[in-house]
Amino acid sequence: MRILVYGAGVIGSIYAARLHAAGQQVTVLARGPRLQEIQKQGIVIEEQPGGRRIVARVPVVAELRTEDGYDLALVAVRRNQLDGVLPVLAHNQNVPSVLFLVNNASGPDLLTRALGRERVLLGFPGTGGTLQEGIVRYGAIRGRLGHTTIGELHGRTTDRLLSVSAAWRQAGLPVAICSNMDAWLK
Repeated sequence: MRILVYGAGVIGSIYAARLHAAGQQVTVLARGPRLQEIQKQGIVIEEQPGGRRIVARVPVVAELRTEDGYDLALVAVRRNQLDGVLPVLAHNQNVPSVLFLVNNASGPDLLTRALGRERVLLGFPGTGGTLQEGIVRYGAIRGRLGHTTIGELHGRTTDRLLSVSAAWRQAGLPVAICSNMDAWLK
């Protein structure tokens, strides 16, 4: 699966590194100092406790061009950054599925107005951590990551949802499919 991870903070870095290590074709969109860190050293994540470290040398870009194509865009930005992200994603029609791992209790209307209902998937990450000196240290509970919860707006389990779930599981990222992600997020 060709995956664009839009946002290279803690959440984006964890998912990008784990998916890349599992063999997915991952590209990360980053900006500023984080872009330079990834260009220089790759994405470095370290599981806590235990210290298992992954260094993922993923392609990194500073922008999503209109002609760029991916099977999935994983958006891992803060809610207050969506206003800058949505127009970029709307201009690119070569990404059919956009999974928002954004803490957004206000519902999907903003997302669907920008992208259309058919492109939007909702989710919530199963882990968190800190980013210090270019290294993401992230938490596991008793040696396991929490479940990433994902779902379609209409609540059905679709082929694309199953494809995302399979990629996550292959990367050692537990996943749960939810039939009402909007309510779950609220």
